[in-house]
Amino acid sequence: ATSTAMTSTMATSTATSHELSPSSTSSSTDEEEGDFDVNFALELLGVADEFQIDRLKRLCSKIIERGVDDSNVLFVWQVANTFHADDLCNFCVGTLTRLSPAQITSLPYYEELTQEEQSKLKSI
Repeated sequence: ATSTAMTSTMATSTATSHELSPSSTSSSTDEEEGDFDVNFALELLGVADEFQIDRLKRLCSKIIERGVDDSNVLFVWQVANTFHADDLCNFCVGTLTRLSPAQITSLPYYEELTQEEQSKLKSI
């Protein structure tokens, strides 16, 4: 349980240090609200995983999906794996499958992935 809590805390602090911005063409107020929703959902995803609240994890995943783009897909994929958010992980994999291996390795955050995570990506 301590390991799970520590993993959750570490990933949540990582999630907050990598804020996402939904790619939309709405007004700045809507974008700011969208940023808040996505970033809050990233933090809440860790709590939902820790307390095994699957419905909340799915809701957070749907909100986070709105902010996923090429610049953050690897970060979100890693968070999704950490918090066992299968729907979000599958969404990220779907985004990654349209890219070539060379494009994936040049994405932001690739170098921060573990060797195991990089190996998983090669099998996509």
